[in-house]
Amino acid sequence: CASTYGTMKEKRRSFDMAHLTFMESCAEKYTQPNDVTYGVMFKAVGRLLNNSDEQDKYARTLFKLCCDDGYLGEMAFMRMKAAVSNVVYKELTGGKTYEELPEEWQRNVTKRQKKYDMRKNSAKKSNQLRP
Repeated sequence: CASTYGTMKEKRRSFDMAHLTFMESCAEKYTQPNDVTYGVMFKAVGRLLNNSDEQDKYARTLFKLCCDDGYLGEMAFMRMKAAVSNVVYKELTGGKTYEELPEEWQRNVTKRQKKYDMRKNSAKKSNQLRP
């Protein structure tokens, strides 16, 4: 949904579908949102909503939920930053970088991306040693 291209009507329909799916996952016992889910929703807010006031409104609510749940991963943070105005970004984060934000907001984020980055860098180094 978040990568939909097309008319404003098509984008709105895709956003509504993403929002509904997100809300359903929040209500279900076995399917709670995680850092990736929040990242995708911030992407949908930034790409599919045409009105900046509406983007800021949804992003504020989503950011609060995300931080309360402890799922502010780097992807969600970057997508939130891209989706909102500078004023709202500073309002939500105090103008801080991801690393400067409270660990409480990130407490449930899995470290899979860091593991992936370490493996990728390790592979590069081993290839450099080969003739």
